[in-house]
Formats: sequence, C-alpha cells, structure tokens
Amino acid sequence: PVWGLKVRFPRFSVMTMIDLVQSISQAKPELSFVSGYVRLFGAAIAGAAISAHVLLSTTSIFEKRQRLDKSFIYVAVGGLILAVILPVLIHLPLEDYLVKNGYKICEPKAVIHRGSTTTVYTVDIPTCLDGLGLDYMVVDEENNEVR
Repeated sequence: PVWGLKVRFPRFSVMTMIDLVQSISQAKPELSFVSGYVRLFGAAIAGAAISAHVLLSTTSIFEKRQRLDKSFIYVAVGGLILAVILPVLIHLPLEDYLVKNGYKICEPKAVIHRGSTTTVYTVDIPTCLDGLGLDYMVVDEENNEVR
C-alpha cells in the first residue's frame, strides 16, 4: 500500500458479482445485490485512469503527449459513466430473471445507505423474515388454517 492506503474496492465489486452468480447457480434461498459495489467498480476505473495520468505526466519518463492525455480522459469518463449506468444495466435484468424463477423482493431486509442500495431476494416469506425477529403467519385458504 502506498502511504498506508488500502485499495480494495475493485476486488470487492468483482468478488461480489462472482458470489452473486454462484448463489444464483446454487439456487440459494436468499440472494442480495449491492449496487454500491458496482458503482465503486466504475469509480475505481476512473480513479486509476486519473492517477496514472497524473503519475505519468509528472514524471520525466514520458513527455506530455496529446494522444496519451486524451486516452486517459476517455478512460476516466468511461469509468464515471459505468459507475452511473452499470448498476442499472445489471439490476434490471437480474431482477427480471430472479422474479421469473420464483424469487421475491424482501423489503424488510432491503437497505439504502449513502447512495448504495442493497436489494434482497428470497424464495418465500419465512426466509425473508428469518433473523429479523418478526413473527409471520401462513394462511392455508383450502383448509381454513393459520400456521
């Protein structure tokens, strides 16, 4: 780490997406999608491009070249655009796929915190309410029973 800083955002976002894909393939009863990690992936691309540009333009190894400057700017802007668009491009088809495969959005476990949304999908109500300390009732309309 440079100056005691640890940069972990791209690793977390990639690992989170890999975990999500593995959870879907294993048909786990509870899945979660964190949009903040996907945003951080785009922001990390932009930050890396800006850092590389500053580093290369301040060293005497490379002379200032207009083509090199433009490429860093394009990568940085592309990373910022990804940070805004990529969470939506992933979340909408993901939600459509999960709902078609029997998952439901678990609103009690959903979290919105500083621009990052955690959406939790579960297969049934007991799984959704598990761990929240909430009671639930299942009404069987055929037998007129409450469980």
